[in-house]
This record gives sequence, structure tokens and C-alpha cells, in this order.
Amino acid sequence: WIQAEQNSYIGVLGDTGGAFQPNLGQLDWFIGMARDKKHFYQRTAALPQYAKVGILIRKASSPSSYK
Repeated sequence: WIQAEQNSYIGVLGDTGGAFQPNLGQLDWFIGMARDKKHFYQRTAALPQYAKVGILIRKASSPSSYK
């Protein structure tokens, strides 16, 4: 769960190496590929400086559903 300004999103966390360790207080927001620095700044201009992030865990309806 990601909340940035007035918008909320569902996101996927992926670890490609040292993404979570040792910096547990910061996540990167993947925006895709950029041709150059100018294109990168155009794509990220509307992104907020900070966002609130939480982890949603699906709770099983009964113990028998764990297998």
C-alpha cells in the first residue's frame, strides 16, 4: 500500500539484491526506462518527494487454508 498526497496505490515490492538491507527506511519507486537525464526528469516531475508505505498481508479465512 502506497499513499502519496491524495492518491493511494497497491504496489509490489521486489528485492534485486541489497534493496531492503541495510536501509529499511527507504524504498525506490520504479518508473521504467528513461532515454536520458531530461526524459528521466520529465517522467518523475509529477512524483511526490515522499510517500507513506505500508505492507498488506492477506489473512487466511481459516487455519485449514494453510498448506
